[in-house]
Amino acid sequence: MIKKFILAYLLSILLLILTPSYIFSMGFKENELNGNNLYKEDDFEGASLEYTEGLTKKADYKLYYNRGVSYYKLGQYDKSFSDFENSATYANSEGDQIKAVYNAGNSNYMMAETVKNENPGQALELFGKAVNHYERVLELDTDNDDASYNLELARLRLDEIKQQQSEDQQSEDQPDGDQQSDNGSEDGQQDGEQQNSDQQQQDQQIESSESSYLSEEISPKDILNEEARRQDAIQALITSGSGELVDKDW
Repeated sequence: MIKKFILAYLLSILLLILTPSYIFSMGFKENELNGNNLYKEDDFEGASLEYTEGLTKKADYKLYYNRGVSYYKLGQYDKSFSDFENSATYANSEGDQIKAVYNAGNSNYMMAETVKNENPGQALELFGKAVNHYERVLELDTDNDDASYNLELARLRLDEIKQQQSEDQQSEDQPDGDQQSDNGSEDGQQDGEQQNSDQQQQDQQIESSESSYLSEEISPKDILNEEARRQDAIQALITSGSGELVDKDW
């Protein structure tokens, strides 16, 4: 009789210890549902707060991922990148990891877009990180068309910045102003002859490049070089991208 009483007493203590912890761990689900509902109402700030509350109770893939999407919608790309990185760590499947890594790349891409004019060096680093993330996605899913397209776009942005930096450097290296020599007329004649020669060479190069271009198939990079195409792609990345993927986790 005494043994049964002691056993029942010990079990009651164990139950008291475990119950609060169990309830606490289950509470994050309520935060997840609340956050999802707020997200559907376009209350991305409120949704992020609910997901944050849930993460104080449990480190969870969906909470990190959905909060990352909320931050992405708010334009807080540094925070969304961090959350997508964390969601990749807690991913339960390869498919979940692919989505998280892909959207981490999108976040880096958008961060680069926001700073490329005032800080090209930082933009280079961020576009480079985006390239690494898209390449990682393609290692896991070779048929991922979105990652392939965004990879080409990010590489193109890298080339544009590098080209602009090269042009700026050349401009800085050129001497200021034109210095006239004593025999100015003779120099002017030589300059004119040199310009004519340069023009002829340039015409030949253009003719050669056109014939070469027309004899080959148009590559994805050639298509991406069209300004309208690039702008449409950027807009699509902003308006869709990770925002559509979150529905698959609800």
